[in-house]
Amino acid sequence: MTLHGVFRVNEAMLIQIYEITSPEEAAALSAIGVDHMGVLIGYGEFPREQPIARAREIFAGVHGTAKRCALSLSADLKSIGELVAALSPDILHLGAAPDWLSPADITRL
Repeated sequence: MTLHGVFRVNEAMLIQIYEITSPEEAAALSAIGVDHMGVLIGYGEFPREQPIARAREIFAGVHGTAKRCALSLSADLKSIGELVAALSPDILHLGAAPDWLSPADITRL
């Protein structure tokens, strides 16, 4: 089905919501079918970052087929590696500026 010949409305859409801040919020979003739930994780370098322990609690609220996304704004490969090792997210979303995180850094990660 097309709408005005431009938009297709019968294709599947992926829903992704970031900056989940509580296990209850994660559970509620899981229940309504959100596909990807992201938590901004870090060591306080950026506003609203959740520490790893809190991110673990939030991810525990994600259920069903929803994917757990760890969002890092850091360019510190050691910090990013620590959060991945501690949380084993389904998806790692890197949000550092391209001049801070090079393709070679991504390969090392």
